[in-house]
Amino acid sequence: TEHEPQLAYVAGLVHDLGKVGLPRELVWSQSVLTLEERRVLQEYPACGEKVVNWADCYAVGTIVRHQAEWFDGDGYPDRLVGEQIPLLSRIIAVTDAYNVLTRGCPVRRGTS
Repeated sequence: TEHEPQLAYVAGLVHDLGKVGLPRELVWSQSVLTLEERRVLQEYPACGEKVVNWADCYAVGTIVRHQAEWFDGDGYPDRLVGEQIPLLSRIIAVTDAYNVLTRGCPVRRGTS
């Protein structure tokens, strides 16, 4: 629709907002996470959705919530499969992965 590019843009800006409430050492960890640590980390999309929804941006909140879903259903937080995942959430996931691969992140170097 005519509004989707703007929704994608805003969701891209705030997609990791839910990580603000996580322990710093968990977000920046370079070691293998325990099962409990992974469970805590996997809550960040739902937390981001709550923050965005608090600002009455429900369409953006839905995109943020489902950005970590995987097409095969192994993602989180709701284990959606395939086209159950909103298109804009899939776009945010791809652009975030590209950004991490090319620019790096606190726990991983970028590559050319």
